[in-house]
Amino acid sequence: MTLLLPLGLLGLLAIAALILIYIIKPNYQQKFISSTYVWKLSMKYRKKKIPINRLKNILLFICQVLILVSCAMLLAWPVIRADVDVVSNEKVAIIDASASMMVESDGETRFERAVDGVKQFARENAEKGGFTSVIIASDKPYFLVQRSSAENSEELDGLLEELVLPDSFKCTFASADMEAAVLLSEEVVERNPDAEVVLFTATDYIDKGRIRVVDVSHQDDWNAAVLDCKAVLEDGYYTFTIEVGCFGKSRELDIVCDVVKYNGTNDTKRFIQYSEQFDIVQQKKTIVFKTKPEAGEDEKSAIHSFDYVYVHIDEGGNIIDDSFVNDNTYYLYGGTKPKLRVQYASSKDNTFIRTAIQSVKASYENTWDIEFVTVRSGEEFKTGGYDFYIFEHGAMPDKMPTDGVVMLIDPNSVPQGSGIRLGNDISVALGTTVASGKAHPISAHLLPDLTTVSKYRRITSHDGYEELLFVQGDPVLLAKNTEREKYLVLSIDLNYSNMGLLWNFPRFFADIFNYYMPPTVRSGSFEVGDTVKLNAKGTELSVRNPANTEIKLSEFPAEFEVTVPGTYTLTQTYYSNVIVDMFYVSIANFESEITKEVDALPTLNVGKRTERADKDLLVYFAAALVALLFVEWWLQSRDYF
Repeated sequence: MTLLLPLGLLGLLAIAALILIYIIKPNYQQKFISSTYVWKLSMKYRKKKIPINRLKNILLFICQVLILVSCAMLLAWPVIRADVDVVSNEKVAIIDASASMMVESDGETRFERAVDGVKQFARENAEKGGFTSVIIASDKPYFLVQRSSAENSEELDGLLEELVLPDSFKCTFASADMEAAVLLSEEVVERNPDAEVVLFTATDYIDKGRIRVVDVSHQDDWNAAVLDCKAVLEDGYYTFTIEVGCFGKSRELDIVCDVVKYNGTNDTKRFIQYSEQFDIVQQKKTIVFKTKPEAGEDEKSAIHSFDYVYVHIDEGGNIIDDSFVNDNTYYLYGGTKPKLRVQYASSKDNTFIRTAIQSVKASYENTWDIEFVTVRSGEEFKTGGYDFYIFEHGAMPDKMPTDGVVMLIDPNSVPQGSGIRLGNDISVALGTTVASGKAHPISAHLLPDLTTVSKYRRITSHDGYEELLFVQGDPVLLAKNTEREKYLVLSIDLNYSNMGLLWNFPRFFADIFNYYMPPTVRSGSFEVGDTVKLNAKGTELSVRNPANTEIKLSEFPAEFEVTVPGTYTLTQTYYSNVIVDMFYVSIANFESEITKEVDALPTLNVGKRTERADKDLLVYFAAALVALLFVEWWLQSRDYF
C-alpha cells in the first residue's frame, strides 16, 4: 500500500488528544447518602452491571481510536500500486527481404549487410540489458525472434546466420509487404510504447515517421534491367516493344532482341539497338522493333510467328556486369498459337454453326489458330486428324473418333462407342422453351427461357453423360468429359429451333472450346508473386519451375503462386500427344529500380502509455469509518437503555 498524501498521517495526533481527554476526565466517585428502598434497589442493580460497563468503556475507546485512524488514512489517500513491467532498451529490427536486397557490391549483398547490422544492433542492446525482436519483411512478413535478451543472444546470432547461408538464403524474389511488417512490430510497441523500431533497407523513404531507417546500400550499386517485353501481332506482322532501365550509374548499353524459330523455321532473327545512352542516375527507355516491311522493302525482317523471344542487355559487346543479375534478361513465349483443326460434317449443313465457329476463330485469334473445314452432303468426312469433330443429321460416323472432341447434333444414327441410344423424333408446340439441367461451364451462357424448340430427337439412354438441357423432361443436351471420351450431344434440329439465331450461340461454342480444349495458360508473362491459373486438356499437368522442381496437378482449373523468376515448363499428354507450354516470370519493376525513392513508410501506430492502474482504498476506509461510527454510537446508546 502507498500513501499519495503522507502528511495526512498527522491526523493520528488526534489519538494523543483522545488519550489526554480520558486521562483528565473525572472518574466516578462513590458517596454515602440517605437511602430509600428504591435507591437501594437501583444501586444493587448497578453494581451487577459494573463489569460490563468496564468492557464497554474499553471497546468504546478502541472504537474511537480506530475512527481517528480511519480519518487520518482518508487524509493520506491510500492506494495499492499496480505492478507494471517497465522494460528499457527494447528494440524491434525489421530486415527488408525484398528482391532489391539481393543487389551485390564489393562481394556482399544488401541483405547480408542488413543481417550483419542487426547482429551488431542486437548485441549492443543485449549488453544494455535490453530486448530485441527481429522481423523478416518478405512478401509474407514473420517474426524471426521475439524479445531476445542477453541470455539467448547466441541463439539469435545462429538464427541470423542461417538467413544468409546458401542453402537457406531467406531474401526473396518478391516485394516486401512493409505494411504487414510494420503491423507486426506494433505487437511489441503496444506492450512497450517506448520500444524503438529500426528498419534495415536500401530504399529511400522520404517520410520515415517514428521508424528509424538504416541504409544498407553501397555506393557502387547499379542495375541495368529488362523491365518488360511485349509482342503485338498486327496485320500478320509482329512488333516487339521492350522497356529497359538503368539505375545508379550512367551507362551506354546495347539492347538485344533474339527471335527464336521464327516463321516456322529453326533460325534466329536478331534485332539490336546499339549504344543506347542512359545518362542520368535513374532512367527508363522504350525500344521498339517493327518487323512489318515499309513500302518497297523486302520481307527478310518480317516476323509472322516465333517460338520465343530472348531479350538481354550487353555493354560494349560483352555480357552486362551490374549489381543485380536477376533482371538482365527476359523471355517472351506464345509467338506460335496452338493450332486447332475443326471439321464440320453435315448432310444438310446450316450457316448457324459455320458462323459460330468463324466467330470463335476471330475472337480468339490470340489464343488459338483455328483451322476450320466444312464437309457437305456427298463429301467424305474424316474420323482422325482433327481436334474437334462436329457431325450433324445423317452425317454420322460408324465409330466415334478417338483423337479429339466429338459433337453430335440431331443425330439420325448412333456411332459405335457414343454410349447413347436414340428414340423417336418428338414434335412439340411452337414456342416450347427448354429447361436448364445441371449447372455447367458449357451451358453457362445459354438462355433457356428464350430458346424455343418445335422438334427434337428423344434420347432413351446416355450412360456417363451429364444432362444440361431438357425439353418436356427429356434431356436434349448431354456432355461427357473423361480422359478418352470427350463427347457432346445436342438432339435438337437447329432448323426447328431459334437457338442458332440467338446472340449467345457463338458464345456457346466458345464455351465448348474453353471447356474441352482450354489454353493451358492465358499469358506468357507473369511477375513474382502472381497467382497463375492453369488448365489442362488431359487429366494431369506437370509444372517444372526454374529451380528444376516439378509438381503434378490433377484438378483443374488449378492455381499456384510463382515465387522464383525464370521459365516455367508445363507438360501434359492429350490423346497420346505430348503438349509443352512455357511462361516466363520476371521480377517486379519496383524491385529493379534499386535507387527508388518512396514517399512514406507505413504509419507505426503507437498506443497510449498505460497509466498505473492503482487501486484506490479511500472507499474501503470510508466504509470502515462509517461502520466504526455506528458501533461507537451503539455503545454510547447503551447508557440510555
